[in-house]
Amino acid sequence: MIEKSIKQIIKEYINQLNQLETANFEVVINEDWYTIDDDIEIIYCGDNPGKTEKEKNKYFVGKAGNELDLFIKVNNSRLKVNKSIFFNKTPCYSIKTKDITKTKDVNQVVYNSIQLTIKCLAEIYEVKQIPIFIFGTDESSYIVKSFKEIINKTEYSKLKANLTILNHPSYNSLFGAIGKVLISKFEHDNEIRINYNELIEEAKKNW
Repeated sequence: MIEKSIKQIIKEYINQLNQLETANFEVVINEDWYTIDDDIEIIYCGDNPGKTEKEKNKYFVGKAGNELDLFIKVNNSRLKVNKSIFFNKTPCYSIKTKDITKTKDVNQVVYNSIQLTIKCLAEIYEVKQIPIFIFGTDESSYIVKSFKEIINKTEYSKLKANLTILNHPSYNSLFGAIGKVLISKFEHDNEIRINYNELIEEAKKNW
């Protein structure tokens, strides 16, 4: 079997997304995907595109993206990577993530798009074992709940084992979780020593 390139995997993913029946939701394709190459070094994945993402056809360019900038700068430096790409659990647009909260039957297009995203990430990871960071852990959200349900399927066990799942950057939730880890260390010690990898390990969520 001929191994597909990352470029081919994403091209197929885009084609599949464009074939979704989207009567209730508009699919926003990240235009950066068209220029992605096999030298990609890290993937960041949020929940779904919002208003600014829709206007620019790019992910994480709105408020959440601005809040994430510092984390990416530090994270890329610590992991010694440069070329990153953004995904979302679903490319279905909504002004607020909580707007996508209905049942699976009503939101079948959203559920199907999440399945396609996970399949795409799994195929990329098979080709190149790069770090993948998932932002968004609120399981009251339909998107997060569905993503967790699918990622826990046996066929995605390898991908799941290598994901770093963190709070979403919106409303400083990501930095709040990281700060909580640091503050908790002072509960028993006046001085703390923790390296970056340990900090992320303790802030991440395990599904």
